[in-house]
Amino acid sequence: MNLLYHYTTIDTFAEKILPSLQLLMNKTEFINDPVESRFLIKLDDETYKKTLGLTSRLKLIKEGKKYNITCFSTDKEYNNTIIPGWGLPKMWAHYGNNHRGVCLIINKAKFLKQNEKKLKFEGLVRYKLKFKVPILDARRLRDGEKNNYFKEIIDTYFNEFFFQKHYDWRSEAEFRIVSFETEFCSISESIEGIIYGLKTPLYNEIGLSHIIENKKYINGTKDLLFPVIKFYKIVLSGSKFQLRLYKDGNFGPSVNSI
Repeated sequence: MNLLYHYTTIDTFAEKILPSLQLLMNKTEFINDPVESRFLIKLDDETYKKTLGLTSRLKLIKEGKKYNITCFSTDKEYNNTIIPGWGLPKMWAHYGNNHRGVCLIINKAKFLKQNEKKLKFEGLVRYKLKFKVPILDARRLRDGEKNNYFKEIIDTYFNEFFFQKHYDWRSEAEFRIVSFETEFCSISESIEGIIYGLKTPLYNEIGLSHIIENKKYINGTKDLLFPVIKFYKIVLSGSKFQLRLYKDGNFGPSVNSI
């Protein structure tokens, strides 16, 4: 898995991502699977359940709000066929403005290296019908805030809190990064390409291409620093997505791999 893919709308990319070449990370309470942000726990001693169970979870949720998340799609295998992370119809529909947006191609190794000081956790999401719930030491919870136990809980059980989603989301093939009290991650050294959707308006494609190739933003007052970026367009070949090199409405050859 060498590439990551980030779907977004034209407006978000042009107005928020492109000027700084940074992605805004999501607060844990705003992620789309409501079960994820609940920080479910069990206690090893049921006698403390009524007195500590709810209050401890609320304190854990409060601690969890200090963490931020950024999500990407990846290539996945289905029935011995590799489905590219840029060709996921539900992702285009949900995050790419119903195929009118863009999908950013990110070099995974370069992205992780550039942001290594900001990253707390990273990995693939596991999709489950039943979530694994941590079992905590009830006695330590009593003085959790004093001994920093709640932060220790998250450090120990980060997979349960940040890398589980309901099975229904499995088509996202998600890779995510988690930071502690960091709002942005940079893609200035890792963005390698932009894929336009099936319905992305031509004037948006031409405008973005002009800004990126000239490394000037809107009125020419802001210089943009990033590596060479290739442009692609998704087209339909029968019932399958196909990727073609693309510039200002003109198609290049089909691309088997990026």
